[in-house]
Amino acid sequence: MKRKQLLLSSLVAVGALTVIGCNNNSGGGGGGYKGKVKIRVDSQYGKGMQEQLATIAAEFNKAHVGEIEVEINQISGGYNAVLTQVKADLDVNQDQWADLVCCYPDHVCDYLEYRQKVVNLDKFIYSKDPEIAFDVNDLTESAKTYLDIEYPASGTYAMPYSISTECMFYNPAILGVTIAGVNNGLPIDEEYINTLTWDELFENFCPKFLEYNAALPADQRILDISGDYCVVGYDEDGNAFITLAKQYGYGYTSIDEYRNPSIDFNNAEMKALMKKWNGYKNKKYLLSQGCYNDKRTSTELFAKVPAKCLFTIGSTGGLSYHNADLFEIRCAPIPQADLDNRQFILQGGSWCILAHNTPDNEARQLAAWKFYKYLTTYQNCAYWSTSTGYAPLRNSVYNGEEWAEISDLSIYEGHPSKDNLYARNAQYLNTVKDELFTSEVFKGSSSARIYVDGLFGEILNLTTEQCTDALINSKFLDAYNNTLNDL
Repeated sequence: MKRKQLLLSSLVAVGALTVIGCNNNSGGGGGGYKGKVKIRVDSQYGKGMQEQLATIAAEFNKAHVGEIEVEINQISGGYNAVLTQVKADLDVNQDQWADLVCCYPDHVCDYLEYRQKVVNLDKFIYSKDPEIAFDVNDLTESAKTYLDIEYPASGTYAMPYSISTECMFYNPAILGVTIAGVNNGLPIDEEYINTLTWDELFENFCPKFLEYNAALPADQRILDISGDYCVVGYDEDGNAFITLAKQYGYGYTSIDEYRNPSIDFNNAEMKALMKKWNGYKNKKYLLSQGCYNDKRTSTELFAKVPAKCLFTIGSTGGLSYHNADLFEIRCAPIPQADLDNRQFILQGGSWCILAHNTPDNEARQLAAWKFYKYLTTYQNCAYWSTSTGYAPLRNSVYNGEEWAEISDLSIYEGHPSKDNLYARNAQYLNTVKDELFTSEVFKGSSSARIYVDGLFGEILNLTTEQCTDALINSKFLDAYNNTLNDL
């Protein structure tokens, strides 16, 4: 396949790059330290991405023999597992923590409060040395938001890497189907799917589609309605809650001009919305990871033939969750509250650097920065984005040959394959990359995400009879108070 040739050529090009900041006379080059510097990189990436990260690190190490050695350390679990591990290492306080850590910006606030070991990266980003400074102007608008985050301490404490947003993946078997009362009686087409509101999806499409689907002979149904099934699956409960709060303007969290955080999600509008979504779940319109035994609908229901959900909403960086060899998977924007003010959550991993108490501390910081710069060169950004599904950090990658090729659907049109899905995902990212939002970052903001994640699943899990206003109020209040306790 042409895409495989692209990835191979990108990988070869990585080794041909001019090495950034190579200085064999000064070890890591920080603080006049002499000798080889060893740094550890902690990340939560799964096997495939971990192998890609290790490949890049191996190329870097070859170019810095005798100067810097990078060790890639995989931590099992998600970003929160990395947070837990780093805090545990800091708590022991024996300088056994990593140098470069994959994190959410929320987690940086925890590190800043916890032994204050996070390095202010401004000294590197805006260095007068061109080999050290970062080309900020080439960052996409989404990537630049990481530089604009206001932390409890002045400065830049995390740099972007694995940028993603959410996409609604769907089974194209629905296209061309005519359902009375849907799409003005016309056959369902991509324009209809691409412009869904939540109200249209749940109040009109879902009930009429289920009725239409159930009337078909069992072997002709688009959706398998035996056992566990839903029309719409949502992989990330926290993202769902935060996105809905943003789209509807009901409030999640905020910060005032004095950097005082406010927890805003405990409001009547969000409670009413969650009660409505509980109704959708109980009508089989919806399932989320939090009310499906912590399983992703993308892997458990969507990746089956016949499929047991029609749409699944998940990360553009999570393409590997989908079994794209079963049927052709299409990509659509997630539904909106207001199509004239579209909102898509900006998520994904960033990198922060941690300081140490060792004589080579400054050299290790610089070595970690050099590796981050190497990770984010044009070729490595292109290699990472085209092989993982994460959005490019650089405008030059969006405008480059590699991204143009991975976005060329004509190569893969009509093929049920990962190559087809990657192409559609790339095209989708091109259309939404300027409509992404981030939530406020402060000490306790990561806790807010965790608590609303649990809150979303808990409410959807209730039966219709259990889902009373009193119980919803109680669950919201618990999440609110728990968040306040972590501020």
